Amino acid sequence: ATIGGGALALPYAFKLVGVLAGTIMMIASALLCVYTIRLLITCRNSLKLCSYEDLSQHCFGSRFAVFVEMNIIIFCFGT
Repeated sequence: ATIGGGALALPYAFKLVGVLAGTIMMIASALLCVYTIRLLITCRNSLKLCSYEDLSQHCFGSRFAVFVEMNIIIFCFGT
């Protein structure tokens, strides 16, 4: 469900920027996703935390952890 809208918009985005620029941007996005996921895994393993909320609370405090948790809930039930 979360990828549907983006997948439908890809052909239009490629039409706007061209095949070469679109391909470069897709590869750059994929590499950035892999990099940030590896960062999250490294943080999780070094801090021995169990969830994304725990990681956000450890790094930024309890108020930010509530903010992150609310965003996850909205994302899960709002889409």
